[in-house]
Amino acid sequence: MHAPVMYDHTGGPEVFYLGQAPTLEPCAGEVQITVVAASANLFDAKLRSGSMPMPQTFPATPGIDASGVISEIGEGVDFAIGDAVFGTGRATYAEEAILTAYCAKPDAVDHEQAAAVATIGETAFRGLAHTSVAQNGTVVICKRCPGKLILMPHKKN
Repeated sequence: MHAPVMYDHTGGPEVFYLGQAPTLEPCAGEVQITVVAASANLFDAKLRSGSMPMPQTFPATPGIDASGVISEIGEGVDFAIGDAVFGTGRATYAEEAILTAYCAKPDAVDHEQAAAVATIGETAFRGLAHTSVAQNGTVVICKRCPGKLILMPHKKN
């Protein structure tokens, strides 16, 4: 068992506690990671505070962004146990988490930086992909992006 950060009612950061979570198992296309870094997003804070009108099941573990090392893989995954990845998933404020959208973490980028860019990068890419500006194989460089460059490969379906 791992000890995730949890909350059982909405409120400020004082509602967090360390709890126990059930054993995780990745579904097809998903990976389970040993979390090295997780990112705190405005989405997480709004959900926890109750200011985002979205149903929640309690107790809840927050977090949607993480970076870590693959510990288990679901069917159809092209990565291996031990590979470093970053991406988005669920309940990432834990020692182990499931990522549903992920890519390889570049060696030149540390886990903290990778975890911080997951949702932001995915949001930006989806905006480009849905406007048909970016095609498969297109490289997009974002000006004024602080930190190191991270390539987020994505296939348009």
